[in-house]
Amino acid sequence: MKYFLFITVVLLACTSLCNAQCYTEQLNFDPKNPVAGCTDKRGVVHPIGSQWKDKDCFQCSCSDSTIECCGTIPQDVGLPEHCEMVVNKEDCTYEVINKKDPSDKCMPTGEIL
Repeated sequence: MKYFLFITVVLLACTSLCNAQCYTEQLNFDPKNPVAGCTDKRGVVHPIGSQWKDKDCFQCSCSDSTIECCGTIPQDVGLPEHCEMVVNKEDCTYEVINKKDPSDKCMPTGEIL
């Protein structure tokens, strides 16, 4: 029974981590040429210690060794067939609406991650 409980907890932890929508990139370290900042996917350099939100609504931070980014828009899981998630990438917001009547809000049947 203890073994089963352990496996269950490990699997739940893995599921949570896999759906976290986060990623980390290691910076190339060269002692002769110290890192001045983090270069994002678009080629913009951000100072060490800074935070920013990219055009895909990922909240990112720069340290002296990594860039860490996490999504701010959830991935839908278990939406009813008649519903959809509409994302506004201008301000990184979303709403779940009825496809036929956008003024009607929907409730997901599952989890939004």
